[in-house]
Amino acid sequence: MTSLIAAFEASALAADVLSARLVNAGQIARSLFDGMEFGFLFNAERELLSIGYRVEDGSLDTDCYDLLASEARLASFVAIAKGDLPTRHWFRLGRAMASVGYGAALISWSGSMFEYLMPSLVMRAPAGSLLDETCRQMVFQQIKYGASRHVPWGASESAYNARDLEFTYQYSSFGIPSLGLKRGLGENTVIAPYATALAAMTASRAAIVNFERLTKAGDAAPMAGMKRWTIRIHVCPRA
Repeated sequence: MTSLIAAFEASALAADVLSARLVNAGQIARSLFDGMEFGFLFNAERELLSIGYRVEDGSLDTDCYDLLASEARLASFVAIAKGDLPTRHWFRLGRAMASVGYGAALISWSGSMFEYLMPSLVMRAPAGSLLDETCRQMVFQQIKYGASRHVPWGASESAYNARDLEFTYQYSSFGIPSLGLKRGLGENTVIAPYATALAAMTASRAAIVNFERLTKAGDAAPMAGMKRWTIRIHVCPRA
């Protein structure tokens, strides 16, 4: 009986510690949320967020984030929620679509998992909405693309097997041609396992199977049918 009471007391103490940690994490998140200000990045003429601010001359970069199928939509959503940007900005984000299979999906810049699914870590897409259907269709297209190249699926932004003069691995965006605007997407096949983790939110069983394939493949072993392609497997994107 004494050991049971001790176990309950230890459990209660652990719960109190976890509760305090969660409260602290929430306070930090709120502080970061309140500390961000997006208004100075707003291009009033285009009603879009500029991709950058030139400190030297105090001007905005002429290019803007203009696609709904982009990780940048998370910044747009937060900025609108904070009141930094007008609500109409959301409807200025591009919604160009491509026919895929028997359906359609929003087009992104590189057709990568990161663009489509990263916001879903913290931002819910209503069931049956355009974003929800697009994310599901995108995962299906990624699976088809991997199968067509006889490799595990999951193309996304990643470091890859190329180095600069200081032997630093390079980083680029990789995706699937059927959903990306960027040219040359079919020239390299780069598989990023973190992309499978993102896809687990949408297709959990397929993600488990793909993780098993990645584990068996390792990060160097050549795979059958891949003589024309280079497999580069990296754990996560560079921050």
